Amino acid sequence: PKRAQQGSRFALSLDVPTSILSVLIDLAKNQDMRSKAAANAELMARIGKRK
Repeated sequence: PKRAQQGSRFALSLDVPTSILSVLIDLAKNQDMRSKAAANAELMARIGKRK
């Protein structure tokens, strides 16, 4: 029983950081997309004002 506990605890400690990492990566991607969208909107506004 002790061995199994250690194993599951180890798996958990490994599992949590990877899930957190994937969440952080998703957040970073979303933020990057948002900033790109904002930049595109600004660019479109500038082009629109020129005409």
